[in-house]
Amino acid sequence: MSEAEPSEIMIKVEHLEKHYQVEKVTIPVLKGVDFEVRRGSWIALLGTSGSGKTTLLNLLGTLEHPDAGEISFENRPYSHMDRGSQEVFRRDRIGFIFQAYHMLPELTIWENVQLPGMFQGQNRKELQQRAKELLVKVGLSHRLKHRAGELSGGEQQRAAIARALINSPALLLADEPTGNLDSQTGGEILSIFQQLHASARPVTIIMVTHDRNIATLADRVIELRDGKIEA
Repeated sequence: MSEAEPSEIMIKVEHLEKHYQVEKVTIPVLKGVDFEVRRGSWIALLGTSGSGKTTLLNLLGTLEHPDAGEISFENRPYSHMDRGSQEVFRRDRIGFIFQAYHMLPELTIWENVQLPGMFQGQNRKELQQRAKELLVKVGLSHRLKHRAGELSGGEQQRAAIARALINSPALLLADEPTGNLDSQTGGEILSIFQQLHASARPVTIIMVTHDRNIATLADRVIELRDGKIEA
């Protein structure tokens, strides 16, 4: 594969380090991580528990801050963004999918999917229509008025994907999106990711997994071991 042109690079990670302090003990989690992500690609962050992959995903999403190094998005360093700018960046440019679905139980699934767009100030009728279209796309047209407690885990994860896409993000960050699901349901969720990746305007996907078989679906696998990228 030829070296990517600068315009093709969406994310650049340079010399990234992160540690946590537990009482008087410093625990290093990331130890000088470097990589680039092409626009429209699907990256799998592979590693065992404790390898640093979820911490890395949180740093990419500005949910945490590195102790050293830099992350740049479309040539804009995260360190140049203040807290307010990072909040707007997360809202407008990133969609998050977590292993826990984080649905508000008092709202319908349709209302849950609309929430990010409400924070963005989207037109209400247009937002409702887009949420409905996304729920149809992930196979939940029959569940619009149901609350989270009335849905299976796989259905809640489908709704979480729709919610992550409601603001048309440039980057989708997924942390073990099939981790709480059986193999058949997990396969259905991964099929949605494959459809997103194969679309005319594919969203860039960075997905954390500990499963090597799942990782092989991605364009590229970045394997973490003890806080470093495996050669």
